Amino acid sequence: MISKFVFFIAVLFGFFLQLDYAYAEPNKIRITIEKTANSTNIGLTGEGTYQDIIRNVRTFRNLDSSFDKIFLEQVNKEQLSLAPPYFLEAARRSCKSNPKAAVDWLSLYTIRSRYDAFRCIDKSARGNVQLTLLALQMPECKSAFSDKQLMIDSLAKTIKRKDIFSSNASAWWICSSAPSLIQKELKRLQTGEIFSPSIIYEKEWLMPEEEWEGFQQEISNLIEKTIQSVKED
Repeated sequence: MISKFVFFIAVLFGFFLQLDYAYAEPNKIRITIEKTANSTNIGLTGEGTYQDIIRNVRTFRNLDSSFDKIFLEQVNKEQLSLAPPYFLEAARRSCKSNPKAAVDWLSLYTIRSRYDAFRCIDKSARGNVQLTLLALQMPECKSAFSDKQLMIDSLAKTIKRKDIFSSNASAWWICSSAPSLIQKELKRLQTGEIFSPSIIYEKEWLMPEEEWEGFQQEISNLIEKTIQSVKED
């Protein structure tokens, strides 16, 4: 008989995977404006957007450690179909029991999130790779992530994975966070060119596939420079 925990996690993953997969599909979005005493935050919401993915990951974060085993099993099983922020939650749940695995998950996030960001037409999305680490902080991983040799070995191993650039998850999660894209859509809304909710098509935010191989080499070179930099630090 299937465990209710396993069933619950599987249902959640199935639901989120359905939302996250967005290639060749138009993306329906809403522009949200949130005002606080000190700032005004503008973003895009909708299936598979940055805000949507971060909210999904935080939903899993609310589950206690009794879910660690099944969560990690599901992430490992579905890692080619998941947006990279899910790997950060896998890292967080692995830090205390298996620091090496935690660093491997962080390395996978580091490489795949950058590959996704580099494929966005709007280059301003690239800065949000690092901002995601702030949005999903992992203080319990401080010790594991401070081990330089562990990080060097993990990055060197992960970049050589045959499937490292084979994810079929959509890059929309990071592309939808691009400040320039958000401002462009806000302007279109304000001028009456579009109405909320509106549609953004893949060709408006994703670089042509024939350019992806070049980005793969660029990311590989970047990781090699990072490894060298950590060694010399």
